[in-house]
Amino acid sequence: MEKDSYIGIGFIIFGLFIGGVGVATAGVGIGIPVIPIGIYLVWRGFSRKRLTGNQNDPFVFEKSSQGKIGIGILLIIIGIATSALVIGIPIALYGVYLIYTALKASKLPLFRQ
Repeated sequence: MEKDSYIGIGFIIFGLFIGGVGVATAGVGIGIPVIPIGIYLVWRGFSRKRLTGNQNDPFVFEKSSQGKIGIGILLIIIGIATSALVIGIPIALYGVYLIYTALKASKLPLFRQ
């Protein structure tokens, strides 16, 4: 298991404990947005273990379709959370674009031409 997975588990635990207090006191809280980041880091750690063909590239997971889908989901969550500001809409749209390109590159039957 990569160190990213351990960091992700820490983010999830932080989000669960601090997020409950944040929801009770500040509406959304600081911990709730941290939980998806922790889930992504755990997923990244496990997936990098399988993609160890290129150890020199630290972004080997992000270049794969799984990584683009994960980053796209995170950007959509961040975009929705900041959608009251104008900057949230382009962030969410870029997340949708990343997911679309990853699904198109994975050659699913839905995207075959």
